Amino acid sequence: MIQIKTLNHFNNLEFPFIAITDTTGQSIHKVPLCHTVTQDRFEEKVILNHCKNGKYFDVQSIEEAKQRWPRIKLCPYCFI
Repeated sequence: MIQIKTLNHFNNLEFPFIAITDTTGQSIHKVPLCHTVTQDRFEEKVILNHCKNGKYFDVQSIEEAKQRWPRIKLCPYCFI
């Protein structure tokens, strides 16, 4: 698991999942399949707001994310 801090990393992910943390909880998404994970949203949360309300992580597996965030939710759009 690697925290995504740059637009270059966001556009060139190493792993097939993104975990997004914010003040309301955590969620995991399949990339590039999930339409809710966009460059605009990443830039707003990470670049413009300096991760104040959350972070993005490049994640190898769902299990890895669940070890770090036991109550992480699967995205309802890409895990149907």
